Amino acid sequence: MAIDFPNSPEVNDLFTVGNRTWVWNGNFWDAYYAPNPTGPTGPTGPQGPTGPTGPTGAASTVTGPTGATGPTGPTGATGDTGPTGPQGVTGPTGPTGPAGANGTIGVDGATGPTGPTGPTGATGAVGPTGPTGPTGATGATGPTGAGPTGPTGPAGEPNFSSFLLMGA
Repeated sequence: MAIDFPNSPEVNDLFTVGNRTWVWNGNFWDAYYAPNPTGPTGPTGPQGPTGPTGPTGAASTVTGPTGATGPTGPTGATGDTGPTGPQGVTGPTGPTGPAGANGTIGVDGATGPTGPTGPTGATGAVGPTGPTGPTGATGATGPTGAGPTGPTGPAGEPNFSSFLLMGA
């Protein structure tokens, strides 16, 4: 009886026909026998004497793989604060910024109250006397007094010059 095994098996694939099973070992189908069940484990015997220590083998030149990084430990306590360092030098003065815009002119304030009147100044010097004005007109002759009439005086000398002037 010819057995038609599957094409393109993978390693350890099982194939059963009837009561027979085969396993693919990578090169060919090999008969597969199921292992018998394992019996109970017997009691452990007494430990034998330790044998002599063998010679130390040569040191290996092969370094094993680096293990995984362990967990980060807890953070330690904060240390004391160190002394304050010296003050640094003052940097150069920066350039002057541009002038700001002129503000708006404010409104005129209210006129304040009038102050008190100052003291009167000193009297000025008297000016020079002005020129004498013209003689005024002769006033009317006053009434004759009420006293007695005095005696008649002697007759005077005639004034011919006045006479001549009058007759001319």
